[in-house]
Amino acid sequence: MLRGSDTSFFEFAKRSYPRSDAIAADVKLYVSAATASELTDEELLCVIVHLERLANQVVDGAAS
Repeated sequence: MLRGSDTSFFEFAKRSYPRSDAIAADVKLYVSAATASELTDEELLCVIVHLERLANQVVDGAAS
């Protein structure tokens, strides 16, 4: 589990990438149901960043 006290980047990512944040919320629910453990904000931040990167790669690939 990753834990930290500075949530500013997490809050920035949530506001900046609402689509990826919504998917990350679904991932959090799935992980909770499947493993009975909760993802931290830092772990959700990683999910949001990776989802956004993947989405950008898909868009860039479609434009080529």
